[in-house]
Amino acid sequence: MMTAAATDSVAQDVWKVAPKNATLLEDTAGVKMILVTWNPGEEMAMHTHPTHMLYVIQGGQLTINHKDGKSMVLDVKDGESMAMPAEGLHSTKNTGKSQVKAVLIEIDK
Repeated sequence: MMTAAATDSVAQDVWKVAPKNATLLEDTAGVKMILVTWNPGEEMAMHTHPTHMLYVIQGGQLTINHKDGKSMVLDVKDGESMAMPAEGLHSTKNTGKSQVKAVLIEIDK
């Protein structure tokens, strides 16, 4: 996954800026587990992530739009998992035709 500098002045927690799409399930020992759901056409507000992992429950197509104007299209599949470094300000939009659901695990170092 393409990353932007994670040095934006203030972290934007995804479940705080997009409560319709993201639910904080657990926050303990420096690890946050978040359930994320995007319906077709939905876009989350700009947010950041520390080092994180993603487990896809229900796959589809997501487009990541970074603050610097770069974007990336991801076709994620059911059961797919990925580990990613810290990511700067970006929004995530469901650009597919089906709901996408995933568990996001953020690791604060």
